[in-house]
Amino acid sequence: MYRIKIVFILFSISIVFSCSRQEKNDIYILFQDGQSIDCVKPKTNKKADTSTINYHGKMHKLDNKTFFFCQERFIKVNKQSTRITVKDMKKMNFVAHSYLYQEHEKRDMFSKKDTFGTIYIIEQLSAENYMQHQVYWSDNLY
Repeated sequence: MYRIKIVFILFSISIVFSCSRQEKNDIYILFQDGQSIDCVKPKTNKKADTSTINYHGKMHKLDNKTFFFCQERFIKVNKQSTRITVKDMKKMNFVAHSYLYQEHEKRDMFSKKDTFGTIYIIEQLSAENYMQHQVYWSDNLY
């Protein structure tokens, strides 16, 4: 009986540890101002209805700290941004809006801000120049 308790406790600790590591993944989004993007939104406002509609939206940079696409708002966390190269970008795993939406629904978080650990928007300035901004996902549309 003692061994069963020990195994159960170790198993529980490993599950909690793996879940906490999973939520701390860095999320990278490639942002190109004015570019068309595939978006996902709920079909209805009912919580029980998980069906979605696909549509095309546009990416917009509203000001120096606010990025907007797919009816979602991302706000810069700090004023410091990092210039990155194409070589740095090859190491990053970029996600689509559908991934953000599905993970938020799956994790059933109250706030979009709490869904992911760190979100980075990689803004394309030119063919070779990119800027990395740390942002949070805002629940407020405007």
